[in-house]
Amino acid sequence: MIILAGFNSKRSINIEHVTIYSHTHGVNPRSEPRDRKKINAGVWIGSHALIMENCREIGYGSVVAAASVVTKVVPAHVIVGGNPAKLIRDLSGV
Repeated sequence: MIILAGFNSKRSINIEHVTIYSHTHGVNPRSEPRDRKKINAGVWIGSHALIMENCREIGYGSVVAAASVVTKVVPAHVIVGGNPAKLIRDLSGV
């Protein structure tokens, strides 16, 4: 399950051509996802990014660069990118 948190008319999310993996099913194709994923308001996720099953949350106001592979939780107000995605810049002081 994916939870989109904190949205209203002034807060939005920008996601385009992104793949979000909820779980790996192993040998049982009917298995249920184990964890919820939370994508907070103000998040930008670049085109063709992969959000893997280990990433449970993308923090408020964060940016995921295009074609990144996100394998861990992304804190609020940061830019991450690469394969695997790593911190590029902290936006909390901007």
